[in-house]
Amino acid sequence: MAPCAYRNPEWLSAVYAMVDDVCARDGAPPPGMIGALTRLIDSAQSDRSADNFLPRAQDMLLAIHRLRASLAQSDSQASAIRGELRLMCNDWIKSARFC
Repeated sequence: MAPCAYRNPEWLSAVYAMVDDVCARDGAPPPGMIGALTRLIDSAQSDRSADNFLPRAQDMLLAIHRLRASLAQSDSQASAIRGELRLMCNDWIKSARFC
């Protein structure tokens, strides 16, 4: 499979925008964002061309869940998870640029 065989740049952009928005915020993810991202990921489950991107999107969704849970504990943990999400998001866009 090519580095990017995915043919739906709108889907890639939507996932990136949602995760990027979470990285830019100090507090909790926006209301409804986790559900919207979950539906976006689910919508691509049957698309074989998304195989390269689905695991990454699912990993970012899990990290956002961890971020939400960490907000009740410590700022340093939330900050570390945001940094991890930023790296994942940057890797995502570097991989998607060939689409």
